[in-house]
Amino acid sequence: MKRMKASEWPERLKHLQQSYKHGKNHKTSPFILEGCDLKTAKFVGGYSEFKELVGTKYQV
Repeated sequence: MKRMKASEWPERLKHLQQSYKHGKNHKTSPFILEGCDLKTAKFVGGYSEFKELVGTKYQV
């Protein structure tokens, strides 16, 4: 996780969208990935998708 200035977000978002094909239409923060290795991590979505994943996968 990295904290950044709001003014830096558009450029970072563009990079993330290009790096994770399933995230190409995601436009908000957070941009959540599943996995520790960024080369194999999978795009989850934003907060709502993360919450659903955790509830489904880990019954939390």
